[in-house]
Amino acid sequence: MHTVIHIGNHKTGTKLLQRNFFPKMKSIRFLGSPFEFKSELHELFERIKYQDILTYNTKRTSDIYKKLKASGKLGSENDPVLISDEALVTPFFGGKMTADPAIIAKRIKDLFGNIKIIYVIRSQFSLLPSIYTQFVPPEWINQTHFEERIYENLKNHLNGMMHGIKFEKICSLYENLFGKENMKVIPYEMLINDPESYLKEICEFIGEPLDKNLINGIKLIKENKRRSRGHILWEILSAKYERARKKYQFGHPSKYIPFLSSNKVKFLLDNFFLKKPIELKISNELKTVIEKFYGPSNNRLQKVYNLDLAKYNYPLDDSIVEKKDDVSEIEFKGWSIRRF
Repeated sequence: MHTVIHIGNHKTGTKLLQRNFFPKMKSIRFLGSPFEFKSELHELFERIKYQDILTYNTKRTSDIYKKLKASGKLGSENDPVLISDEALVTPFFGGKMTADPAIIAKRIKDLFGNIKIIYVIRSQFSLLPSIYTQFVPPEWINQTHFEERIYENLKNHLNGMMHGIKFEKICSLYENLFGKENMKVIPYEMLINDPESYLKEICEFIGEPLDKNLINGIKLIKENKRRSRGHILWEILSAKYERARKKYQFGHPSKYIPFLSSNKVKFLLDNFFLKKPIELKISNELKTVIEKFYGPSNNRLQKVYNLDLAKYNYPLDDSIVEKKDDVSEIEFKGWSIRRF
């Protein structure tokens, strides 16, 4: 088995792996993402991820795969490859709606056959605030709006992004296609709290020799920090200024005030005046709702893959009965119309 695909999740330290770990591995060749724009590899995964059933061209996609395979760009037994693309399980990514996760998984299976899958999960208690701050305009970000949006989406029992981060369902899907022995499920929190064990588990799974120097180097890399209040204020002000500037056709601030540039304003706001990030808290009431929504799924997941999710503050619920779709309670609002 020569191919490994890291499918996500979003907001789980993917860029750190793509920039500082996967490219430096010695036993396997890293292919991205990001892929070279408009390359055949880029087109292959654009088709796999974003085309719906009506537009998916099976023959064209298969021909691209066969050509890449024949040329050696997708590896061989003596030249194994690792592909990393978090959009494979992210319902809404980069402004584009992906195909249903089950459709994407089936396409990967049809094209690549038996491969290994790396799937990184993250506690919904910290993942939900992170998702919110990415998809919501800066001027709307506040505690009240955060809770309103999360409640709104969690009430959507028919469809929506909230279902896309029920990790156990994604794992069951890939396990049925590729086999449990070919699945590596690992908590993102391990990367934060115990990076050596985290990277060691990945190395063991893909057959990569453990490189202490590489691991020690990654330990020194700081995670992407959350946007500060100053950074958010700068985004709001700069957007408003840019709209007014284009409308009334006047120049940039530095034209009127010497030595003043938007980057300097951003730097001052971000590092001195309003440098603390906005803290979005999970209230006790919201925590209970999240536990009921994700708890049973997380509980099943940790049993199947022998994980200690309580250690990393995952929502857990021993109940084996999840709330069923009830037409009298269905809400149609939400960030995405995808349902998994």
